[in-house]
Amino acid sequence: MSKQEFEQFYKALGGVGALPLEPTNPYYVPIFEHAPSKDPIDRLRLKITLAESQSVNLLTGFRGNGKS
Repeated sequence: MSKQEFEQFYKALGGVGALPLEPTNPYYVPIFEHAPSKDPIDRLRLKITLAESQSVNLLTGFRGNGKS
């Protein structure tokens, strides 16, 4: 892959105008539908909801994966 091809590929993954996939999209992968107890978002929500004191939770990840 040339440098120019790599740059085009990288920019295509950049998320400009990217939207979450609908469940009907052929590229959609239902990762947590079979094991909802392992969903990290649900586990974090539960941890924050049940906390007895204030806490700080840091979220990390690639652009466009739903941190906000």
